[in-house]
Amino acid sequence: MLKYKILALDHDDTVVKSTAEVHYPAFLETLKALRPEISMSLETFNEYCFSPGFFPLCREILKLTDKEMVLQDGIWKNYARTHRPSCFSGWKSVLRNYRANGGIVCVVSHSDREFILRDYETNFGFAPLAIFDWSLGEKKCKPYPYPIEEMCRRFAVTPHDILVVDDLTPGLKMARTTGSSFAYPAYANRLPEKTALMSAQSDYTLNSPLALNSIIYA
Repeated sequence: MLKYKILALDHDDTVVKSTAEVHYPAFLETLKALRPEISMSLETFNEYCFSPGFFPLCREILKLTDKEMVLQDGIWKNYARTHRPSCFSGWKSVLRNYRANGGIVCVVSHSDREFILRDYETNFGFAPLAIFDWSLGEKKCKPYPYPIEEMCRRFAVTPHDILVVDDLTPGLKMARTTGSSFAYPAYANRLPEKTALMSAQSDYTLNSPLALNSIIYA
């Protein structure tokens, strides 16, 4: 019997290893093209992306102009289209068993729908039943409650039937606003400050995707 009827999954650095395998290499290409005098390690990039965030990194720290922001977005999309991130070990069996028991898989992500669909079809052989991506517009993306509210409407559930799994604060804020439970995937990025902050505010802390098996079944 399922304790949570819906898994509302973040995508990048929750299900797939996006930062290490796509975002960071693409960012290095951006630096090479626009700020060749600057170098940055993966750890430092992760720290900036957590706080103050990727866009403040670009705007406030690197001082990218509007034109340069368009260029960096193009560099990232070109890289993402030609480099598919691998998924974290354990997700395939977790999702296969969850769906076999009637569970509904949805994705709430700031990534692009095309990449989410590609990664799910390639890694798992199915498409999520609902995807709430950046193309819907800011007010329909996390941290706003729309994705949870729409899942409740579409699948006739309550927020308490939904478990949000996300490595960043927008997903946490969305869960707290709506009353859904929240799980933090600590396996995805082991920055001590981030792990301490997110774990302290989460209902569950996951050391592996397989840890969900002891959570999602009643």
